[in-house]
Amino acid sequence: GFVLLRLNRFAAAIVSFSRALRINPKLASAWFGRGVAKLRIKDLSAARDIAKAKLLEPNVEARFFGYGVKIQPSGPSET
Repeated sequence: GFVLLRLNRFAAAIVSFSRALRINPKLASAWFGRGVAKLRIKDLSAARDIAKAKLLEPNVEARFFGYGVKIQPSGPSET
């Protein structure tokens, strides 16, 4: 999912992260990555995924920022 996210293939990234979550629903990185991909396509459920990720791993956003993935409260920013 992460590679697809970085390639701006957001729909495919969402599918990939969703598969990962079916295997492990406590995987914060999959919740966060899916949320970011949803932000990029303006899916209104993005905030719910990001909130779930932060609940599971409070520093997940900082970790993704270190990988070059940034979000803004008002919406997506460029990666």
